Amino acid sequence: MSAVSSDLELPKSTSVNAHTQALVDVPRALLIAALTPLLVMKLLYVFAMPVLPDEGYYWMWGQFPALSYFDHPPLLAWLQGIVHPIFGSTIFSLRLVPLLAFAGMVWIAWDWCKRLAPEGKAVDALVITLIVWFASPVLLRFTSLAIQDCLLILCTMAAIHFAALFLMGRDVGKMDWRLFFAACLFVGLAGLSKYNAVFLAAGFALYLIVTRDGRSLLSSWQVWAGFALIALMQTPVIWWNVEHGWPSMQFHLADRIGETRGASNWLANFQSFLMDHLQMLGPGMLLLMVRFAIAPGPAAALARTGVFVMLASTVAFAFLTVSNTVLVYWNMVAFAAVMPAVAFLMRFRAEVIVHVVYGLTAGIWYLMVFGLYPLNAAYGVPVRDVDIQYGMEEVGARLEQLEKTHQPDMLMTSDYRTAGMLGFVLDRDDITKIGPRNDQYDFWFDAKAAKGKSALILVDDALPETEIITQVFGLVQTVDAFTIARHGYDIHDWRVVLAKDHCGCGPH
Repeated sequence: MSAVSSDLELPKSTSVNAHTQALVDVPRALLIAALTPLLVMKLLYVFAMPVLPDEGYYWMWGQFPALSYFDHPPLLAWLQGIVHPIFGSTIFSLRLVPLLAFAGMVWIAWDWCKRLAPEGKAVDALVITLIVWFASPVLLRFTSLAIQDCLLILCTMAAIHFAALFLMGRDVGKMDWRLFFAACLFVGLAGLSKYNAVFLAAGFALYLIVTRDGRSLLSSWQVWAGFALIALMQTPVIWWNVEHGWPSMQFHLADRIGETRGASNWLANFQSFLMDHLQMLGPGMLLLMVRFAIAPGPAAALARTGVFVMLASTVAFAFLTVSNTVLVYWNMVAFAAVMPAVAFLMRFRAEVIVHVVYGLTAGIWYLMVFGLYPLNAAYGVPVRDVDIQYGMEEVGARLEQLEKTHQPDMLMTSDYRTAGMLGFVLDRDDITKIGPRNDQYDFWFDAKAAKGKSALILVDDALPETEIITQVFGLVQTVDAFTIARHGYDIHDWRVVLAKDHCGCGPH
């Protein structure tokens, strides 16, 4: 990448005086002191956090190579399918993909730090960048875990990076179409990472349509060839959906529309949308996003297309609050668009301090809750999706012992999350799920082939066996019940049932 862009200079419109004042004045020693605890949190997320529910689910995808999958496009599963045979079922192998993706993010940020920082300040700019990333809980978490967002963030940053270099080159009379095609390549890869990439493509399309500079490019055949490349790269996803009757589109564009979680009207949804952004990004990052849109300063080259990407995603999800509760990480494309520029959007030392204090406070809380210490239990507030992360190795060992005793034909759980986590901790791809939610397991499980077979099934009160298990099995009996406890707190109650004589029917 650097070989393509190393000979590019800053646009003439960006003078030296314009960017020498861009970096907030914080002594390097203070920056290092602020970064150190945040870096420790990052390392804990990657290496100490147990496998999380969605991570186990997506890891299981990698054990069954396919053109695409029910919930998301296939890129993460393809990569996990490559990593697992080499490194096995370990936390390192699970999170190797996000580690490599994060290295790519840092490379892009470093390139812009060298381009835009005052002389001798590139290292300081990179440290500030890492501080902002690590002190924003949503960025810290989603750049550390083996979920699609780590690839979506990298590809969004890379697409905007190459688009900015292309436009900068055009400004100084160097029309390097290789940079344009690199941007299109990463838009295509983003589309293979997560469907939210549609807002990356929409942002680029808005730039080409709304701005005079953008419209001037539409007469070039290379632009249309780039569009064709993006579309061609989506062939695996389209092919898989055609073969299966478009289940991914049904899930995202129909089944999930109208879902609300505790909100009674549009205003409540919108308020939740804003508050979740404040909580998960931190006030510092929110302020930088506003500056990116209205006063990007030396980061103007990145903002040229990045602002359209940020606005396309954020505005679309703001409108979706009319009918839905919008989860903050759905807007990840908007955050990724700003990430390379954050060091040059900070204005005052106090902003850095406030952001660090917030990031440490919120980051430690989320680290504890998601697997290191049961704070929810300590406060007497059970949260199933969090509680099930504790003690999965213990659960797995218990199930395998029961499996030896009862010799079932199948090992199941009543939830796709627990099936994935169990599969990972036991390094097995034969654990499946029986439950009410539509998910990828439905495409793997052959109900007709299961006719007459028995199963050992892990269940809990949130997803009990009476929902579906008793409908498809002739005989169901509890063979074990136990509680996972940590640090003196009871975290989660589990039961194991032995189910016999599968009917060979049923939706799942």
